[in-house]
Amino acid sequence: MENEKQFSTLESDFLKQYIRLVQKHLGKISLITFASLIIGVVYAFFFAAKYFKSTAVFFPPSGGSAIIPVTDVTRGLFSAGESRIASAEQVSTIFTSEDYQRRIIEKFHLVKRYKHENEIAPIMATTKELNDLLKLKNQGSSALTYENIYSFEMACEDKDKDTAALICGYAVGLLDSVISDLATSKARASRVFIESQLSVETQRLDSIQSSFQKFQKKTNIIDFETQSKGTLTALIDARNEIQKTEIELSMLKIRQGENGSDVLAMQQLLRKLKELMVQLQVPDTKGPLVSPNKLIEMGPEYSNLSQKTYLQTKIVDYMRQQLESERIEEARNTSHLQVVSYPRSPEYKSRPKRMAIVASFAIGGCAIYLFVLLYYSLYSSLRRPKAE
Repeated sequence: MENEKQFSTLESDFLKQYIRLVQKHLGKISLITFASLIIGVVYAFFFAAKYFKSTAVFFPPSGGSAIIPVTDVTRGLFSAGESRIASAEQVSTIFTSEDYQRRIIEKFHLVKRYKHENEIAPIMATTKELNDLLKLKNQGSSALTYENIYSFEMACEDKDKDTAALICGYAVGLLDSVISDLATSKARASRVFIESQLSVETQRLDSIQSSFQKFQKKTNIIDFETQSKGTLTALIDARNEIQKTEIELSMLKIRQGENGSDVLAMQQLLRKLKELMVQLQVPDTKGPLVSPNKLIEMGPEYSNLSQKTYLQTKIVDYMRQQLESERIEEARNTSHLQVVSYPRSPEYKSRPKRMAIVASFAIGGCAIYLFVLLYYSLYSSLRRPKAE
């Protein structure tokens, strides 16, 4: 209890002594703060390196068609392939790649410009400094739309304003060139794949069409719908005609008897109509009209072959369109990046922030002197002999 009281008394004496010491040296504190302020002004305006920032804003490539290879033609299944269009992640990956940064360094001789040629690893040191001066910022926005719109802002800083604009412009152009090369190589690989797949699907279509033609020649079913309607119409007409003839024959028999000339002619016509009716119902009937039995028997197979032919034709047509699209993409020689704002030589420097430097020097000088006084006060308190 006595020790706690002594410690409290010592702490109170220390604070009082420190406050008196600060009040005593208030003039020196003001002088040191003012001197630090002057030093900060001199450094900020005359010695601090000045950097200029040039920026460019662009959108990554978007749109285009994807490669959709056929995996199971008989069931009409498709599997979505990888899109050939570079995404925002691809843009960021290319920007941070070693080869991309090395090409910028070699283009502008940055090893000498940043004065790293005498170091043990000049490329690594230059790359590290380039990463501090050349930055890529990705922003996503959903304003006025239901989908995110990704935009990039590339910024380059350099001591020379024109060099900053040149490096930034070259970096954007190089990025677009790499993306174009990737898109071209992907389109070429897609074209080769689609050409080989199209050859297989075309052969399959020829095989299906050949089987369908053989079936049509064998069964005499050329157009199932038309021939079905024709057969049913012929059967209905023949049956109606037979009924009409039978009624007329009955009336003639009443008027002329069984052996009348008109009766005999009508009986002969009725026999021909019944023979025609029988011919229409015989399974092996030849000619454009097909018997109902054959239509019922061959209908499912005809429908199956017809559906396969239609589906395979659509697949081949679609793949031909895809092939043409890939050929256009492979031969494309236009920019893939949508540049909104091109880099220009900045009119004003981006750093250093002179006011921040001056304020830091002033606050730092004042803080250092206060810390010295605190250390002196603490040291004096500890060295003071204990009261008896």
